[in-house]
Amino acid sequence: YIKADIEGFELEAIASGKETLKHFKPKMNIAAYHRFSDIFEIPLLIDSLSSGYRFYLRKHPYIPCWDLNYYVVSA
Repeated sequence: YIKADIEGFELEAIASGKETLKHFKPKMNIAAYHRFSDIFEIPLLIDSLSSGYRFYLRKHPYIPCWDLNYYVVSA
């Protein structure tokens, strides 16, 4: 299981874990609200590194209200 809420460096962290994604297919919880483009680039990057994932985008009703996360699971 990988949880990443690292203040805008989620894409770099995902890219550096390329082999882990390929071999272990971990479940992931990835923050998607630090940059506007994250909502599009995160699933595209994960899919390009390791196909077979399903993506669920969720906004939870708590404070801070801007949290938006991808839950990523293998298909």
